[in-house]
Amino acid sequence: MGDFSTLLFKEAEGSEVTEDDYSDIDFDVRTKKAITIRLKNTHAANGLKYRVDSYVNIDGILSKEEVAEATVAAAATVEIILPKVAEFPKKLAVVRLQVKSAIAATPATYVWESIAGRY
Repeated sequence: MGDFSTLLFKEAEGSEVTEDDYSDIDFDVRTKKAITIRLKNTHAANGLKYRVDSYVNIDGILSKEEVAEATVAAAATVEIILPKVAEFPKKLAVVRLQVKSAIAATPATYVWESIAGRY
């Protein structure tokens, strides 16, 4: 029958190195009601920038800024929760986390984890 927990929750994780241009990490949340993403800058000295957009169609071209560009200092962690409580029950198809170097030619390392759930 499969793992019932994957119907209710979807977890993901990854680690990357920033570049000068944004790298995209897409989360398919069509069958989920909400997503929590944690982003940790694991670099000892360099900062990184991130932003989050959403789409209401899986192949959509019309994005909405959910989180404006912000900087994560070295060794710091941020948490992103969508949709925001005031917007619930807004429905999304894709949440796109974008990450890049805070300063050109100074890459930073980072890890991310996510969980999307049906309730």
